[in-house]
Amino acid sequence: MALYANPGKRAARPAPASPILAGAMRTLFIALVPTVSFVLLLAAAQNPRKPEPEAPKPRTVPEVRLTGSEAARKESARVTKSMQGLWKLRELDWSNLSGLSSEFRGFCLVSGIHLNFEVHIGLKDSDQKLNDVMLDSGLWRFEVSEGGRLTLTALIGSFIDKDNRVAFREAGTQCRYDVVAVGEQMVWRKTDGQRLVFERMNDGGPPNVDAFGRPLPEQPDEGAGQPGAKPGERKPGGG
Repeated sequence: MALYANPGKRAARPAPASPILAGAMRTLFIALVPTVSFVLLLAAAQNPRKPEPEAPKPRTVPEVRLTGSEAARKESARVTKSMQGLWKLRELDWSNLSGLSSEFRGFCLVSGIHLNFEVHIGLKDSDQKLNDVMLDSGLWRFEVSEGGRLTLTALIGSFIDKDNRVAFREAGTQCRYDVVAVGEQMVWRKTDGQRLVFERMNDGGPPNVDAFGRPLPEQPDEGAGQPGAKPGERKPGGG
């Protein structure tokens, strides 16, 4: 059996929604949009995208620097090495000789951590003749510490005292200088103003001057007057 609508009656239309409800629904929809957006942003923040791996940075090699003690030790070793050899005293500044006419001659022989130093000082009168002498000679053990501090410790020695007598230096006596040794020159300085300047010497045989630097007469060569003879060589049948 078919069902037909009654043509004489119209189907009832649903009542239109209340304007208040319609406005409330619009307000709810508008309010939900930021909430949904916030939730999406929060989800993105909680699940960040993994960053692209960075290229490895070049490895920096740390600069090698010497500590104070290491640098001082190396400098002390360098000065000690530069001091080795035979030195001639070239300049002598000493307050005890101020205003006096004098001449001097001295040598310093350095080997390892020991040195032998001897100096002769001649005092002159008004006629420029030697009328007094001063002497200092000794074997010392030395050490160069930080800042070029030279400490000499006496092993044996002698000097002319204030009464012009030879006196022996007590073993263990110490003397301190500031030392600079570069190339062919070595300088010692004391806090009282004493200054000694040395120049390096090459071993050229015996000196041709005396203890005060005065020229010595030339010695004749051995074998002189014998043609073809070498020094120290005797001719057959010679005496």
